[in-house]
Amino acid sequence: MVDQERLLPHDIEAEEALLGSLLIDPDAILKVVTGLKVDDFFDEMHAAIYGACLALYQRSEAINQITVAHELMRLDRLEHVGGAAYLSHLIGAVPTSLHAEYYGAIVERMSVMRKLIMAGGRIAAIGYAAGPEIDVSLSQAEDALFQVRMRENSRDFVSIRDVLDKYFDQAGRTDDEGAEGIRHVQTGYAGLDGLLGGLQRSDLIVLAARPS
Repeated sequence: MVDQERLLPHDIEAEEALLGSLLIDPDAILKVVTGLKVDDFFDEMHAAIYGACLALYQRSEAINQITVAHELMRLDRLEHVGGAAYLSHLIGAVPTSLHAEYYGAIVERMSVMRKLIMAGGRIAAIGYAAGPEIDVSLSQAEDALFQVRMRENSRDFVSIRDVLDKYFDQAGRTDDEGAEGIRHVQTGYAGLDGLLGGLQRSDLIVLAARPS
């Protein structure tokens, strides 16, 4: 009998390419951190490596082959993932981190497909075991799908750290570039531009005045 787990959707090459991207580019984690979870990885070794990357990110530490290996060693997981040699293999699996977001999207999609399959299995079991109170069984089945949906909705949330990082990065660029280099769209009214700092991307500005 074929091992059922092997039939679940997964893409090992995408997982390897994503992890390799994280190891060669310290900023690549920013492309996936808000959506990709540790348990989205099919391979347990890959999940452990990504977990180490997340731990470093959350502590604002650099992510590279050496720091990830050290973090895994600290957790007594380095040998579990194949040692430093496997981290080197991951780096060799991808020439550039340019497509890290794309690799992450593949890993996420495969994870959702697996969760749908498992939810379907739970719904089938609920159906076979359904008693006279059919509303109870329907509620349980809906809950199984709701858990998958809630997980997907949670990917849309952005952490306050990411918001602040983006804000301070933009503020820093503005200070460094000086008045002539401020990246904004001028309104044509000097006084208004002075108050607003120009029209910045994503701004919603409402102008109102009393009738004369």
